[in-house]
Amino acid sequence: MAGPLPKAQGVRCADIDLERVGIAQRSLDVVGHYTRPDLFRLQVNTAPARPVNVNQE
Repeated sequence: MAGPLPKAQGVRCADIDLERVGIAQRSLDVVGHYTRPDLFRLQVNTAPARPVNVNQE
């Protein structure tokens, strides 16, 4: 947001428009594509399946 402070110590301050926070949160996909139904679809196969066999030779 800003470059380094001119002194060794200091405080940066900013004015924030709290009305725009909600808009920004809705437009930012914080948990990945899993929350986007247009990109991710979960399908569950409920048919019985055989367990996994691992051959240890």
